[in-house]
Amino acid sequence: MVAPDGGVWYTANFTARLGRLDPATGSIKEFPLPSEARDPHTPLFHRGKVWFTVQGSNLYGVLDPASGAAKIYPVPTPRARPYGLVAAPDGMIWMALFGRTRSAASIRRTARSRSSRCPQRAPGRAA
Repeated sequence: MVAPDGGVWYTANFTARLGRLDPATGSIKEFPLPSEARDPHTPLFHRGKVWFTVQGSNLYGVLDPASGAAKIYPVPTPRARPYGLVAAPDGMIWMALFGRTRSAASIRRTARSRSSRCPQRAPGRAA
């Protein structure tokens, strides 16, 4: 994922790390994550922080690149397998939950999440 400053963020799956490549210099800086976050996925740079999912551990987290501090949070839906993040125009971060027919919204100020059931069919379409 390319951040607004041009840095390229990546997840180091199975090593509990996030990394940033500076394309101008070729330098790489890696940020260790808590051990529970050994398989990070889907980095999203949003409002100065890097958000990520941890599919195998049913977690999501946020890294502050300025301090290097990372926090992880449980997804409230059991066996949800979070994977995929997108920021909505209102600042809410939405996660896809592969293990359930749900999506979850991470509340930006508290990092709490809630899940919403996905529709079984598109609105207005016949069953």
